[in-house]
Amino acid sequence: MSPVNVPIVAVLGATAQIAKSLSFHLCTERGAMYPLLYTRRPEVLRFFLARNAPGMREGEHFRICAGYDGFLSEEIDAVVNCVGVGTISKHKGDYRGYFSVYEHFDNLVLEYLKRWPETRYVA
Repeated sequence: MSPVNVPIVAVLGATAQIAKSLSFHLCTERGAMYPLLYTRRPEVLRFFLARNAPGMREGEHFRICAGYDGFLSEEIDAVVNCVGVGTISKHKGDYRGYFSVYEHFDNLVLEYLKRWPETRYVA
């Protein structure tokens, strides 16, 4: 449960390198905001935060969201899109789907903004 009267910031792709740094800083700003950290690999993010921000408790200081299914139903003040396409070797030379990853998550946020137009979006 998020604190009352605190801005809620969603970070999409929270296990990307820049997102992990951002997530760490958002989680350690006690009471300044409440981060919702979206990732397909929650165990990676939990390990990172446990090692780097041991005093922060999930649920009290932040929430890790496994996947993106509940994203459209959240009330969020700002969205930061850090979703990436993975490593170059992951694509094995086939880059046809490269931009579709970005397009999928941009469209997800645009759908959210239709419902909640006052939300800020950083990509």
